[in-house]
Amino acid sequence: MKKGLIFALILLSSFSLKGQNRFSNDLLMKVIYQHQYDQNTTALLPYLRHTQQKYRYAAAIAFASVQDSSVADSLIACFKNEKDLDVQKALVLSLGQLRLNSVTKRLIVIHSDKKFVKVKNDLLMAIGKGANLSDLSFYNKLVIRDKDTLQQYAFAYSVFQAYRRTKNLGTNGGEDMLNAIQHLSLITKSNGVKVLLKPFQAPSKAMESSNIPEAIGAYSKGMIDSAQIMANPYHAIEQLKSVHVKENDWYALATNKKYPCAFTTYCMEQYIATQKALSLDQYRMLSASGNVAFISMAAEKMRTDSNYLSMSHLQVPFLKTIQSSLIMPRDFEAWVDLEKTICKAENRKYEYKSWFTLTGYRHPIDWEYVKLVPENLKIKITTNKGAFVMVLKINDAPGSVVNFLKLLDSNYYDKRYFHRMVPNFVVQGGCPRGDGWGSLNWTQRSELSNFLVYKPGSVGLASAGKDSEGVQFFVTHTWTPHLDGRYTIFAELIEGMQVINTLKVGDQILYIEKI
Repeated sequence: MKKGLIFALILLSSFSLKGQNRFSNDLLMKVIYQHQYDQNTTALLPYLRHTQQKYRYAAAIAFASVQDSSVADSLIACFKNEKDLDVQKALVLSLGQLRLNSVTKRLIVIHSDKKFVKVKNDLLMAIGKGANLSDLSFYNKLVIRDKDTLQQYAFAYSVFQAYRRTKNLGTNGGEDMLNAIQHLSLITKSNGVKVLLKPFQAPSKAMESSNIPEAIGAYSKGMIDSAQIMANPYHAIEQLKSVHVKENDWYALATNKKYPCAFTTYCMEQYIATQKALSLDQYRMLSASGNVAFISMAAEKMRTDSNYLSMSHLQVPFLKTIQSSLIMPRDFEAWVDLEKTICKAENRKYEYKSWFTLTGYRHPIDWEYVKLVPENLKIKITTNKGAFVMVLKINDAPGSVVNFLKLLDSNYYDKRYFHRMVPNFVVQGGCPRGDGWGSLNWTQRSELSNFLVYKPGSVGLASAGKDSEGVQFFVTHTWTPHLDGRYTIFAELIEGMQVINTLKVGDQILYIEKI
């Protein structure tokens, strides 16, 4: 009896010591990740020389999230001295994440060095993130082997990222590169590669627009009533899309404060789109409305309105007053839009900085919660269209995963809508306002320290810029490489992709559960 009890205690003890994830029982791994989260490059650099490979790797890939250009020389020096292939690849990824052409030029030189042949594809992908037209000669000299699928993907990924930067890559002196792209598009069987090469294909003829009924003033004619709007604002929006609405009706609908944000935001977007310019009184009214969507839309319109810009310097004190009245960091997106407008009015260059950087704000990772999360925890999300299952990436994005789980524990997502759906791109939900402009009064760091890429079923966090993620999440329909290294991936679908492909704006999350 006593022996059995002792054995049970030993078994229980051994189970409790078993790690749930890579942070559960590894204090140093947690310390390194915390330095990453704090973007403390001074503290991270010594770990690049640690005797154990796993800590060098953790430190090397941490810089993919930190993105501190001042350490480029140090990362390149460590890369050249590093013997472990995985650590080398992590360093190359982090260098690519700097997206600097000066770094790209140095990576091109390294790419030609036979000593680093095993990381050529990684170098190629990193080069694309900082390439510009001056690097066409590099692409023209590349020889793409028909049977080397890894090289094909790396080449396609590199030219795609370079094209995103230049928009006209290959038009002047890039004929050899374009020939390689054309050849690859004909032989590849990879959907991922096909998506990457799509920008270089001739655009198809635009579809003729469908006939829309003549303007009938949907609001004033009673085509849609208040009860319909309140019952489901998204269905009401769909009804409005089927008719022309008069300008004044758009404005009346948008400024009716009893209607939900999802509806009024859409109506204001339509109203502003019909106006070449707004009056000063309208700008001031929208800016002082307290509605973050209206504030952002007004600020954006100001920046393209030549009449307003001619006197905008006189409005800077007013805009700064509106900016100071926002609830931060909840309203960070509106704050950014106002800051862009203020900078333009003062003839200053706008440089994005997160709320962390601007104020020293902190939203710490709950490490006690992290260590309890199983490595492959599955989450089932049930919607009105059916259910899908995703596995959380606690090892890759511990802060994001724990914040998501805390929201789940509080039933935050129950009855929330999917407010955005772009066909063959993403479906997005979780906004407390229901229009995409909402958040709770906190923000978190971007977690990009991994090799994850956006493909069908990747689950990411929406943001207004680096280190501004919150409660809104999206699921991708297809390969979306322009999101790679810019938006946190915190989960991947393992079941229910067919449900994701049927979700539309106005569909609803019924409940979420751990399984």
